[in-house]
Amino acid sequence: MVADYLKAKRRTGAKVIVLDANPSIQAEPEAFGQAFSVTHRSVIQYVPNAQVQSIDSASRSIVTSAGTISNATVLNYIPNQRAGAIAAALGVNSTGFVPVNPLTYATAIPTIHVIGDSCVVPASDGKAVPKSGHMANSEAKVCADAILRALNGEVADQNIATSSACYSPITARTASWLSANFIYGDIYDANGAVKGKGMHRLDIGEAPRQRVNNDSYHEMFTWADSLFADSFV
Repeated sequence: MVADYLKAKRRTGAKVIVLDANPSIQAEPEAFGQAFSVTHRSVIQYVPNAQVQSIDSASRSIVTSAGTISNATVLNYIPNQRAGAIAAALGVNSTGFVPVNPLTYATAIPTIHVIGDSCVVPASDGKAVPKSGHMANSEAKVCADAILRALNGEVADQNIATSSACYSPITARTASWLSANFIYGDIYDANGAVKGKGMHRLDIGEAPRQRVNNDSYHEMFTWADSLFADSFV
């Protein structure tokens, strides 16, 4: 969207440099690959394997394993995400998130439940449960149902599913999307062997290049209105 804005304002020579610590685009690779290399190819430079080593906010400079950028007009550093300090007493995994039971979202302290960005849900290798607003909404419903059942002396429902969808604006008039469902049951390691119970992802897919269009852009607002109403009203 920044690239689209720069093009609309005819900021000739301005460039968005995306420094990604990952080896490749992780979310919506087809849509964002097209956006980076075709739609905004003259404005966006995508740099993978760029592990941040140091930042100088005064000069807006950043040193990474893939090179150094100095004197940027705008430097937007996104640090590695983790659960907030309040979660420390619950125990966190090696990446800083709170492990939970996917049937209840209970933590190591059974009467405390964690959903959304702060939790990590057991899942098949390579098919992690995303930390999205849509997923948090879905997890909240499972969690609330489990709490009500516990208060009534009942066991948690094992026939559960969660879902996540995400729309990404590519320009001021077009957007892409990504969607997946998760069902509770066996989860698998990288070799396809069962490694336990958790949420197994069933990919619905992402927008193909021809669906990164104005129709998807308008669908994005319908999806957002529905999700916000369900979450906050």
